[in-house]
Amino acid sequence: MWSALTTNGQSTCGNSDFEVGSFAGWNGSYGTCCPISITNQGIVTGRHTIMTGPGIDPYSLGKIPVVAPGGSYSARIGNDDSGAESDRLTYQFQVSSANTLFMYQYALVLEDPQHTAQHQPRFKVDMYDQFDDPIPCATYEVTAASNLPGFFDNGKVRLKEWSSVAIDLSAYIGQTVRIEFSVSDCGLGAHFGYAYLDCSCGALNITSEYCENSNTVILNAPAGFTYNWSNGSTSQSIIVQNPSQGMIYSVTLSSPNGCQVTLDHTLEPVLVNTSFSFNGCSSDISFADNSSTTNGTIVSWDWDFGDGIKSILKDPSHQYSSPGSYFVTLKVQSSLGCIDSLVKKIDVLEGPNAAFGDYTSCFYKPVAFIDSSSSDHGPITSWKWYFGDSSPTSSLQFPSHKYAIAANYRVSLLVADNTGCTDSTSKIIRVFDPPVASFTADDVCFGNATDFVNSSSTFNAMQMYYSWNMGDNNGSSSLQDPQYIYSNPGIYNVQLITTVDSYCSDTLSKDVVVAPMPVPDFQVNFPCVGQEAIFVDKTSLLFGHVQDWAWDFGNGGPGSNLQSPVYIYPNAGT
Repeated sequence: MWSALTTNGQSTCGNSDFEVGSFAGWNGSYGTCCPISITNQGIVTGRHTIMTGPGIDPYSLGKIPVVAPGGSYSARIGNDDSGAESDRLTYQFQVSSANTLFMYQYALVLEDPQHTAQHQPRFKVDMYDQFDDPIPCATYEVTAASNLPGFFDNGKVRLKEWSSVAIDLSAYIGQTVRIEFSVSDCGLGAHFGYAYLDCSCGALNITSEYCENSNTVILNAPAGFTYNWSNGSTSQSIIVQNPSQGMIYSVTLSSPNGCQVTLDHTLEPVLVNTSFSFNGCSSDISFADNSSTTNGTIVSWDWDFGDGIKSILKDPSHQYSSPGSYFVTLKVQSSLGCIDSLVKKIDVLEGPNAAFGDYTSCFYKPVAFIDSSSSDHGPITSWKWYFGDSSPTSSLQFPSHKYAIAANYRVSLLVADNTGCTDSTSKIIRVFDPPVASFTADDVCFGNATDFVNSSSTFNAMQMYYSWNMGDNNGSSSLQDPQYIYSNPGIYNVQLITTVDSYCSDTLSKDVVVAPMPVPDFQVNFPCVGQEAIFVDKTSLLFGHVQDWAWDFGNGGPGSNLQSPVYIYPNAGT
């Protein structure tokens, strides 16, 4: 019968178990028989074959799977062709304390033509140290024959199910050793022989499954030997009742070739230390398992978050529905079945509330941001503002930021309180192009109304608002196109403020003239009939100057538009 090697798939010798699905690390060779004569190097398709899948050897009556139990890949050496062929696989590795136990599994299919022994199909194992000397107890050879111990027959084919062999290499630590697996047909050329192979290696020691405070402990010896325990048992594993720390057990291992080694084991319980940490605020808590064990690994986790919710993840996250105190329990189990648990009280805090106001602005004006964040269990201690325009962030509580162009920007604020809890919020703020204030007004004479024509504009098609200051410390208006009568003549500096969205504005000032009424006056000499009457304009004006004159000489004759005309009256009179 076969027994699975416990280290299959976990070999400390690279690809000795073919689990990469290739012959990486192995050397192939081939030749003729008999005796076995290897004359050529290389892996030959059909003579050195990687086996995988659930197949069964066709000669084995359903008893020999093509892959060793416990693995995904094995190798086949040879085939069922005849022709006096011999084939070999060789593996070489350096021995260390981690791989002093080399184990191989093999299954054999040897046709028995009942020739003399020297011409029969055969399987042979040889192992050599770094000086090319044979390693005792490693050599094994079997030749096809009837009634072989451990074999079964299918007609003239002799078959051996998967079997395990272990080799003690503790005397060769530090050396590079090699092992050769050879198989051959019959020497006369008409009958075949081939073998299936899988290998692994590990430490040569007794392992135990001894948990603290347990009533029993299981001791496991390495696979591939026969056993003689100090308590008289001959199985690979024994169960010790009521174990106590410091008890010593020993086992003598015997290889198929009769070589022996004795191993001692002192009972030391496996200690499991449950530990976990957590971080997070409000409802979202991240838990991290920090548990450890003195032997093996932690393989399972059972979390109870104290609110009726559980998890079997190693490092779970959990959202609590409300803040408060919770008792969290973690129970862990090691690869050897040892269990430990820990209960911790955690306080789930309500995180801070990030907040700031709503803002609009013109691109040329800085925006003064006002933090209004709050926290119920401590002060806000840090701020991080993201202004949405690829500019550097700010850590000020009340930053000021000036935008380069008009656009909508998403501004984000991240705050943290004195417990490390955080919160964030985002808002869209609008940054506008400013309006362009513009107006016209004609000069008027005192007593007449001044008409103001507003030609302000905006790029945003937004509602504009107006504020007029008429410049006389009295008049104002919010109309678009106001009309105003000044109480005194003069030159007035009129100001128009055009605003959009109550913040973005432009201002324009212009002088407006309200002209005073002139006071006409003149002088004239008193000529005789036929002489020139000389009129001299003496009109007075508060400011400015007279531009037009209209003279009527009082006799029904033509007038004049000169400033100081000369006129000859044709007749005497007044």
